[in-house]
Amino acid sequence: MKVMFNVYIQAEAEELQDIAADLEAEITPWLEEKDTGAQLLADRDEEGEYQRVGINMQVRKRADLKEPLSFLFKLAKSHKCDFVLGVYDGDRQEDICYFGNEEGKPDAFEVANYIGLI
Repeated sequence: MKVMFNVYIQAEAEELQDIAADLEAEITPWLEEKDTGAQLLADRDEEGEYQRVGINMQVRKRADLKEPLSFLFKLAKSHKCDFVLGVYDGDRQEDICYFGNEEGKPDAFEVANYIGLI
């Protein structure tokens, strides 16, 4: 039986408030169009300020990462931001790697190795 990992990929930017609504607006239709099982991650505080924006998904194999990483890398380039990918279990989460405008293109094979997918 393959192990399943709960993965988050969220935007990292000093000016997150300036790009978060646009990111959410671009991620939402992509999630509806693609059958990746990913869900929108868009948390706001009481004042409506974005705390996080990105996606949550469950992955069993490296191929599950390829399309979301490619899509989010394009968003990172167009919005001049980076994304952090990590794993979570309940309230515990661990950032694994970064990619995007400054950090560069993600490699699905390397990312899969980082989180323990073989």
